[in-house]
Amino acid sequence: MKEFENIFLEKSIGEINQIPFKNLPEVSFAGKSNVGKSSLINSIVSKKIAYTSKNAGKTDLINFYRAKNFRIVDIPGYGFSLRSKDEKTRFNKLADDYFRLKRSDFVLQLIDSRHDLQENDRQMISFLSEMKIKFYVILTKIDKLSSSQYKHFYLNLKSQIDAISQNYSEIIGVSVKTGMNINKIRNLIIFEVKNANEICRN
Repeated sequence: MKEFENIFLEKSIGEINQIPFKNLPEVSFAGKSNVGKSSLINSIVSKKIAYTSKNAGKTDLINFYRAKNFRIVDIPGYGFSLRSKDEKTRFNKLADDYFRLKRSDFVLQLIDSRHDLQENDRQMISFLSEMKIKFYVILTKIDKLSSSQYKHFYLNLKSQIDAISQNYSEIIGVSVKTGMNINKIRNLIIFEVKNANEICRN
């Protein structure tokens, strides 16, 4: 899709005062370490712009990727147990500061489809709801499950999410490996970016 052509890493920040000027809609990707944020971003833009690793906790900065009409914002993954306490505090504060600026036009909150919600996931969903930030729940790695397993996990996760918040827009299962619903995510981004631009014009 032409909307995702020529996208590039604009800036990586480790402190909130380094944040670029807000002049475009921003779609933010959030989730646990190793949930598949970087792989999903690469799949959506059809090239490797985000660093991927089998080892969790590699993204420790907020990365801003710029397209013509919007930015993709990759938030550091939370919940990586081998980080030091100071590192966890810094990463958590960085993400918290970003969301409290109310810059994000909407969030793709990634959850691993194979596991129950972790406490970090619950806290993030509650936080987005309390901040009244629009978000979608994206269930990753659904290719690891059979159709019957996925249906079971989907219903189980949905009940867990609904117990915390019903302010999310939709729950969507995706697979980077098979490409399932990648185009749906692309179209969702285009739709939300268009809405954000119309709101700004009005």
